[in-house]
Amino acid sequence: MSHAAPLQRLIGSLRSLARRPELRAGATSGVIMGVGDVICQTMQKTSQKPKVLTTEASSSPPSSDSELRRGSGFSRDHLQAQTDTDPQPNSNSVEQLWLSFVQDLDFQRTLRFAFVGLTLHGPYFLHGFRWLDATFGPSKSLQIAVAKTALGQAVVFPVYLGAFFTYMGKLEGKTWQECKVKLEQGFLPTYTSGCVFWPVANMFNFTMVPPTERVLYSNIVGLVWNSYLSYANSKVTQLRLLENEELPLRPGS
Repeated sequence: MSHAAPLQRLIGSLRSLARRPELRAGATSGVIMGVGDVICQTMQKTSQKPKVLTTEASSSPPSSDSELRRGSGFSRDHLQAQTDTDPQPNSNSVEQLWLSFVQDLDFQRTLRFAFVGLTLHGPYFLHGFRWLDATFGPSKSLQIAVAKTALGQAVVFPVYLGAFFTYMGKLEGKTWQECKVKLEQGFLPTYTSGCVFWPVANMFNFTMVPPTERVLYSNIVGLVWNSYLSYANSKVTQLRLLENEELPLRPGS
């Protein structure tokens, strides 16, 4: 029993920490934002795969077996036999796909997003929702839900976006001036998109979801949003890199 007591105290301490709303909200946000970034990176890698280009002559198949022989030196029967003997995909191909996915993944970018979720997104929106609840009270009517949604879009959301782009810029190693440029380039398009996406989601959040579960709901819905947010952040970063590359080519430089 003496050896089990310290372990039991440790487990009890971890359980008490897990019951703290800020830690729970931060941990949940960190996981969701990390997954959202992985989804975004996967979609970006898929869209950037080079397409196979074929010439007009090669795009149309030979009309006869004799043409095929003249072009390649093999008959249709020979090619069919070769196709039949080709090795079929097996578990190794799945493993190779997984290794290729892991190698292409930018883990530092994913960790940055998860860290922002843990330290900013979760705690911020937990207290942001509490402030809206304290301002308007429970969402007992549609008017109160609309008022909460409007105030959230006008105050809570833009403050978060400003903090997000600045915080992410510093985590990426940018100077304050570069963070300012990142914020100027990313804020308006992201805020505009959020004003289309979040009012509908928040109306359901304020009217149907219990207050203690609103951050969890926002994170689940936010999988889609965080994928877009990751894309918006990477797009701003790429735009800044392109501008830096073009600087020496400008007149007078």
